[in-house]
This record gives sequence, C-alpha cells and structure tokens, in this order.
Amino acid sequence: MQQIVSSSKIWNVIPTSPFSKELAFETGLSSLQAQLLINRGVADKQSALAFMRLRLADMADPMLMKDMGVAVNHILKTLDRRETIAVFGDYDADGLTAAALLYHFFSSLGVRVFCYIPNRLEEGYGLNPGAVQKIHDRGANLLITVDCGVSNEREIALALSLGMEVVVTDHHQLPDSFRPACPVINPHQPDCPFPFKDLSGVGVAFFLSVALRAALRDKGWFRERNEPDLKEYLDLVALGTVADRVPLTGQNRILVNSGIAAMAETRWPGLRAMMEVSGVRDTEIGSEDLAFRLAPRLNAPGRMGDSSLGIRLLTSRNVASAKNFALKINSANGKRQDIERKIFDRIRNQIETSGGLGDRKTLFLGERGWHKGVLGIVASRLVDVYHRPSLVFNISNGLAVGSARSIDGFHLFRALSRFGHLFEKFGGHARAAGFTLK
Repeated sequence: MQQIVSSSKIWNVIPTSPFSKELAFETGLSSLQAQLLINRGVADKQSALAFMRLRLADMADPMLMKDMGVAVNHILKTLDRRETIAVFGDYDADGLTAAALLYHFFSSLGVRVFCYIPNRLEEGYGLNPGAVQKIHDRGANLLITVDCGVSNEREIALALSLGMEVVVTDHHQLPDSFRPACPVINPHQPDCPFPFKDLSGVGVAFFLSVALRAALRDKGWFRERNEPDLKEYLDLVALGTVADRVPLTGQNRILVNSGIAAMAETRWPGLRAMMEVSGVRDTEIGSEDLAFRLAPRLNAPGRMGDSSLGIRLLTSRNVASAKNFALKINSANGKRQDIERKIFDRIRNQIETSGGLGDRKTLFLGERGWHKGVLGIVASRLVDVYHRPSLVFNISNGLAVGSARSIDGFHLFRALSRFGHLFEKFGGHARAAGFTLK
C-alpha cells in the first residue's frame, strides 16, 4: 500500500486490484469505477450491478424480518376494532422521521393516531414509565415504538399491564437480556433472516408500512379507500437514514437514492418549509444537503429541550404553520451551534494544552454544566478531527450522562458491552451510543 503524506494527513492509497479489469468487462463499467467498487468491498458482478442499479424492485421482502407477521396481525386487529394508535419516537432526526412516517401512513387510512416524542433533557432516551402512563391516559390501545424500545423491557411490561398492546420497531443492538412479551421488528434480532442488518429506525418503520399495506390490500381494505403511495414517504426515509449515519449500502442506498428523488416533489409542507429556510434547492438535492443542512436543523429543537417542534413540523398539513415551525427550528439550530462550538473549543484547548493526544486511542471527556443536548454532535466533531472513538458527558447530580461516536472498524456498542456492569444504562449501535455512569 502506497503512503502519501500531506501537511496534516497520511493517505494510504490502495493498489490497483488485478480483478478490476475483469469486473469492468463483466459489468460494462469503466476500470476506475470497477476499482472504486472493489475498494468498497463490492467485488463481484452481481453485487456491482446491484450497487449501481438502485431499483425499488430490488428491495427485500419485509416479511423476512422476524416478528413482522405477528406485528402486522396486532396492528390489523387494532384497525378492525377502530382503536387508537400511539407512535413513540426518539427525539433525533431518525426517530422523528420514523414517527412522522407512521403518523402519515395511519392518518391516510383514517385511523386515530398520535405521536409522543420524549423531552431529551427531562425524560432521556427511550420509553419511560411516565410517558407510558400518559400515552395510556390519552386513550391509546396500541403503542408502537420507532427507533427505540429494545432497552425498555420494564416499560413494555408496564404498557402491557395497563391493557395496551405493544409493537417495538428499532434498529439498535439488542441487550443480551432483552426478552419482551411483544413483537419486536429489528433486523439485529437473533435468527432474523432479513438479509440487510444496517437499516435506520425510519427504514425499519418503512418496511413495516410496506408489509401493512400489502396485508390490507389482501384483505380488500382499499376497494373503497385510497391506497397510500409509499413512494411519497421515501423523502422522510432518506432524511432519517442519512441523518443517522448508517452505511449507505444495500437497502439503505436504494431507499436514499429514491428518497432524494422524491424530495424534489415532496408532499409534506414541513419538509418543504425546512428546505426553504435551509437554502436547499429542490433541483439540486444531494445527500450532503440532508446530512449537513436539513438533519442538524431537525435535530436542533430536541437538543435544546423542545421535543414537540420537530414532529409538529413534519406532521403539519398547513403551509403557513409549517413555515412558522421551520423558522423556529432554524433559530434553535443557531443557538445549538453556539453552545456546541463553546464545548468543542474547550475540549480542543484541553487537548492542546495537555500536550496533545499522545498514545490515547479513545477520548473520554466531561464537565459539569455541559449541555446534554449537543454532546453527540461534539463527539462526532471530535471523531472527524482526531479519528478516535469519542465519549463526551455532562456531570450532574452524581451522574455522568453522555453520548459516544466511533470510527470505522471499532464497534462502539460491543466495546461498551464489555464494561456493561459499570454503566447505569447504555445503548446504541456500531457508530453511536448513549450512556449513563454513576
């Protein structure tokens, strides 16, 4: 491997593969394209063509996901009884888009549905007993989680004891002890035959919608009703998927490619308004616009303590209201940037004044008074600058509560699991996690 040294980086240049010409000949690609695919681990004809083709027809069968059939039957019974559904979502862009997707889907069917997004600073991540009780008191008969749930066995038991049914949809790694008494849709489940494991939370929610629509079609539900066009929901899927930084390969690549195309003609006033305040032109949308313009703004209100603004934006049907929500989100994003910058600059100053990183392979930093809502972004920036797994936390009331981000090749959740006995709680996946320490 050739090494090129610039002023600030060392570039390791992968040598040309002896198989690049053969792959180019088999696929009709150029030698450069073939080499780039091989560099990404796409080295055979079938995988290369699938990588380049990006057809919705190549999406996997959602019924391959473990518990999908059971979950669909639970939901169908709720629809038949004309009962109320609550969608509990995480407060980040992935959770918000997943919650909005199911809200719009059930609303299009004429079902009573509402969303509950927890307050990041007061309730924290995932289900909590207070939220479960509030959802029950609002009359929900079925509780569906999106982008969370696999670390909430006790809260699920509470919901069941109150007479609600529960369906968990999540994409995070499952704790070894997780044994819920309800359907769980998560490609990481043991013995789950679904062929792609790296879906986002909104990706899992989308596959649930596909399976539900097919089941309703088989029941004749749409003989006298309009059938929802799920292609119109793909812009939400693309935004949440890119925001959550899951690998843009396989099924994710198909969903994001189609979702970006759908975004130019989005039917959702909130998404349109957020594009306008972000300066995103509908004729030139790319994944970088989603990652660096739209997602940070959608995340900002939740980070600053307003859990409702993001979901109100994404579920708004009124253009004027959507514009008002988008302006508020833009303002929250400016405040978030200021707070984040101050914490990052302080950490960078600490590193520089202490003589640099030395042989430290991980960054673990925290102080009292650091705003919990921005710690994940600070950790991401540290990873980008120092290329080390980074854990950043706030200390308050005897607890260190923080966020962690990782690099390619270092599975964060597995690493934290080795020290699970030290944590009050933790959860996440390969690239991101949250934790609480005494």
